[in-house]
Amino acid sequence: MDKMTINYLFKNSVVSENIKTLSPPLQISSEFYIGFGGLREKEIRESFKKGMDAMVSNGKVQKILNEHGYYSANENLDEQYRKKAGQYEVSSTEVFKGSGVKPISIKSETNAMHFGIAGFYWGTDSYQRVYRETFIESSNILGAKITEHDAEGSVDNQIRQIRELIKNKVDVIILWPAHSKKLIPVLKEARLASIPVMLTNTTIDMSGLEFIRAYTGPNNFMEGRVAARIMIDALKGKGKIVEIQGFPGYATARERSLGFEYELNKQQEEDPSINIEIIDSVSGYWSREKAKAAAERLLNRHKDFDGIYAGDDNMAIGAIEALKGNIKSKNIVITSATLFGEGYDFIKQGEIYGSVRQSPKEDARAALSAAVKIARGEEVPFYNFINLKAVTKENIESIKRPGF
Repeated sequence: MDKMTINYLFKNSVVSENIKTLSPPLQISSEFYIGFGGLREKEIRESFKKGMDAMVSNGKVQKILNEHGYYSANENLDEQYRKKAGQYEVSSTEVFKGSGVKPISIKSETNAMHFGIAGFYWGTDSYQRVYRETFIESSNILGAKITEHDAEGSVDNQIRQIRELIKNKVDVIILWPAHSKKLIPVLKEARLASIPVMLTNTTIDMSGLEFIRAYTGPNNFMEGRVAARIMIDALKGKGKIVEIQGFPGYATARERSLGFEYELNKQQEEDPSINIEIIDSVSGYWSREKAKAAAERLLNRHKDFDGIYAGDDNMAIGAIEALKGNIKSKNIVITSATLFGEGYDFIKQGEIYGSVRQSPKEDARAALSAAVKIARGEEVPFYNFINLKAVTKENIESIKRPGF
């Protein structure tokens, strides 16, 4: 449950003193429910809705939320990203230095190197599976020793695994972080042990970047911006949309969402004829099944909308499954980020308007290349972004189908 509901249900019980709030500390989506029953159910529901609509219009709802601090944390977080949006532009990232930590022992030969890789959840989707296979295969070619871990989506697992890698004194830790903030204390431990930590695919909260040697992977904020341009093109600049985000509290999900919103606002400021509104946002957890369920809830909750933006193709396909047979779905456009093989097919068929190509093989090789340079004591830029490309039906014939 969310923190507010927990506090309400246990407000008169000592149990509440022992409840720890997990991530995210406040819900990002609007998924709260109220139920009515009895003979007057319809009358009560309609009366309640009429009252709520009036309170939203006159500002009373926002006032109540502000009084309880409900929106403030999320708004502050988003504002930090918006203010530092320029950080994600390639031209301004060259000066960012990070931790600067060098390995305890500099290694010139790759067959003498020992890397520790801490994955997020290799079994979640085909992108992570192909990334892992490529990383292991490429490491074997170099002759480097690899100690591999899979957090299976658990922050606690990953903290324990990072500590084990520190204990084993690996040359470099390659981290696919399971959470944006909760890993920061263990990253401090790695720095104190003089073990460089680099991030792969997913970044962390800005407050922890001082403990990171380098980042390789997609510019997820920019990927969201590219996805926004695809949506503007798909809707010809006008419409209401809903969003299916990835895993709550996960930096990639939030950055793709913020980049999307940032670019929509930017384009609308530059061209007043563009008018696209995000009316709701829910979590799909990078899962096709959960994204389908989320899309079904969105269809039930809203009378009409024109588009769905999904954080990756896997969730976009889940949304497509939810739309099948739904009378509201006739003209709903779906756009995405991170092009999968199946997503490629759906774009060719016209069921997904467009997505953003990034390669898990390029992602894995970029991480390994940076790790080798760090192990050799070489200078490495903090941000090392892989290529991104907008893909729609117009250019799909020139794009190779992803193998994942």
